[in-house]
Amino acid sequence: MQRLFLDYFKEKEEYAVSRQWIQTLFCSLIKELCSLDRRRYTLSVSFVNESTMKELNCMYRGQDGVTDILSFEQDERFIQADGHLIDLGELIVCIPYIKKHAQETGRPWRFELRHLCIHGFLHLLGYNHETRKDRRSMECVEDKLLQKQFSGHVRYSTLHPHAWTV
Repeated sequence: MQRLFLDYFKEKEEYAVSRQWIQTLFCSLIKELCSLDRRRYTLSVSFVNESTMKELNCMYRGQDGVTDILSFEQDERFIQADGHLIDLGELIVCIPYIKKHAQETGRPWRFELRHLCIHGFLHLLGYNHETRKDRRSMECVEDKLLQKQFSGHVRYSTLHPHAWTV
């Protein structure tokens, strides 16, 4: 049974993130975080340029600048009549910004993308980093998911983001 129905949008073809790559990533996250759950999910993922991201960041967060990812959790979870389809919300990703940040930190941009998608996905599930305790909890889950995504081949911690190895 397919567990994820993905609504996928690329503002420009050059962003080079395939629908299958995204589908595989989020299906694995659902499997990991919702392993006992047999429901199905919908998720919208959009890839935008820096000007669109800046506009959205200003409109929804009141921040004047570009950011890497925005998460829009559903205010109320949409559950289909049979009780088995849940709309998680929407992630908006800025590939050009992620590529710049990856270059600055010396990490591969696809690693950054995977990390930020995990981060955004956790926000959709209700995790946040408003308090120190919440941040530590979220980072712990992020670290575990990153380790699983890379099958232990990557040593990386959100607590020490500049210390990572492949």
